[in-house]
Amino acid sequence: MASGFAGGLGWGKTKVLHTFRFSESGYNYTYGAVALDYKGFIIVTLSRSNSQHTPMAVEAGMSPSGSIKFVQIIRSNVAGTTCGSGSNCDERWGDYLGAARDDTNIAQIYVASLYQQKPGATGWASVIKAATSAGVE
Repeated sequence: MASGFAGGLGWGKTKVLHTFRFSESGYNYTYGAVALDYKGFIIVTLSRSNSQHTPMAVEAGMSPSGSIKFVQIIRSNVAGTTCGSGSNCDERWGDYLGAARDDTNIAQIYVASLYQQKPGATGWASVIKAATSAGVE
């Protein structure tokens, strides 16, 4: 029987090396995308929301040792926006976040994230930013 992974590791035999948690009291962080810079610094883009705030685009950075270095809003939601179906924001979020290292500048990561731009189910917008271990530029 063929293995699910190259090298014969097989399904169910993977090993979790680290678990990193990004959280802030009172907010939900969802749909993360992650990339590593050349020194192993972790850059994550996420959607941040709660019952009073529709989704905004957030970036977070963590050193290889696991200490959080920054959590930064890169695009806030627009005042007065609401979700398409009420405060639960049950629109289709999350398929569109991404993070990738810049091959021309190994210290830089490009992140793509989402935020609520206007009311309604189709009120989301995208933002693309460059990030480094010092924060988002």
